[in-house]
Amino acid sequence: MIRDRSDAESTAYLVVVGAGGFVDDPQSGRDNGIEEAQCPCEIVDAVADFDFGSLRRGQCFEGADHMQAAHARGGHGHVAGSDKWQARAFGRGKGRDGIEVGLVQGADVVGHRLAHAFGCRPLHERDRSRYVPHAGTLSFDAGQVGPRFGPRATPEGLGSDDMGILRLAHVDITVTDLDLAAAYYTEVMGLLEVERDENSVYLKCWDEVDHHSLRISYAPRVGFDLMSFKVLREDDLSDLENAVGKYGLPVERISKGASIGQGESIRFETPSGQVMELVHDVDRIGRATGNLNPAPFFEGTRGIAPPRMDHLLVTAEEVGESTKFFTDVLGFRVTEQLLDGEGHQAATWMERSHSPHDLAIVSGPNGGLHHFAFWLDDWDHVRKSADILAYNGIQIDVGPTRHGITRGNTIYFFDPLGTRNEVFTGGYRPDPDFPTITWTEDNIGRAVFYYEGELNDRFMKVHT
Repeated sequence: MIRDRSDAESTAYLVVVGAGGFVDDPQSGRDNGIEEAQCPCEIVDAVADFDFGSLRRGQCFEGADHMQAAHARGGHGHVAGSDKWQARAFGRGKGRDGIEVGLVQGADVVGHRLAHAFGCRPLHERDRSRYVPHAGTLSFDAGQVGPRFGPRATPEGLGSDDMGILRLAHVDITVTDLDLAAAYYTEVMGLLEVERDENSVYLKCWDEVDHHSLRISYAPRVGFDLMSFKVLREDDLSDLENAVGKYGLPVERISKGASIGQGESIRFETPSGQVMELVHDVDRIGRATGNLNPAPFFEGTRGIAPPRMDHLLVTAEEVGESTKFFTDVLGFRVTEQLLDGEGHQAATWMERSHSPHDLAIVSGPNGGLHHFAFWLDDWDHVRKSADILAYNGIQIDVGPTRHGITRGNTIYFFDPLGTRNEVFTGGYRPDPDFPTITWTEDNIGRAVFYYEGELNDRFMKVHT
């Protein structure tokens, strides 16, 4: 996670759970009462001024201030430990000698309200080998009200003439407290736990058919592991593997059985530094309502209960170059773009599923994850989500509000380990002849937050 230090008082607690938190004494294990709200991913050293929203070309990081950036492992364009890079806000030319980027130590001691609300013991009191209370795969029968555990279902033919990437398949993140993260994503977000192994929990939304859309794994640091997209046919894997290889990127084949819930896949690091996976063979365990005379909702969930995962937004030092890779090589289409004062792309929104966007890229350090988002059916569900978040003491970053870009209604908020989530609804259907919508920097406030008409600094400066 990266934060700026322009206002030390206001940025001291960027990721807060509630107005106060229960704090455990790591020595005695006793509750010491309620103290000031805490940030679960604390900054270790001084942080540089990162004026992400300035849109001034040529403004770069000055000096050698130390900034912390979370990575699950040394692979997303960065070597584990510290790295050096230079970024210009919404600019194009970046060197690698401007600012030192280190690793954030995650919340090794769970000391906030959610840990108590969900009955999670602090991490220092728990044996990490006890992360697996059960084994098996969650699946649903047609017309069945609740889940059952049993053998995995076999994939079904999709029956379409379209080729290539279909949609976002799953997002994989790392957390420093697996029990707390699983409790949040099931009890507050209302996802369904499908399966566990020794170090990971696999989750899906109630209306999703495939095995999982979110994988959370234990790691010493909070981070972004990979983004996975589903392709229509098995042959598409070979075609896209060749296309990525011709672009000049190394591609790794992941054999069937190496990943839970899916078959063979390919992985590669994108020009923007994120690890991307493409997969066709995914276990289809079914939606919670079944397919025979289903109800339009599922009553067996808790919390917000979104019907599906929707999109994610990542960061890139060279937005234009990264966008060209996704459009020219992988077949994405740009629905909207934000241009800086010199006409260069500062952010782009791209689709494959005929939605406003499946993937967006915004200027920032390579390898970053700004947020991933869940789809809600209507504005009333967004309002209800705000109630649920507030009731559970989850800090809301922005919203409820509306974007000018995509026209979506939204709330942004942080999970208890510091990764930003979004709930999203509305927007439009971009038909095949849909022209790209362009926003200019003089309207960036209304483009991002249409009601407020101005940027939220924290929204632009904090990411995983």
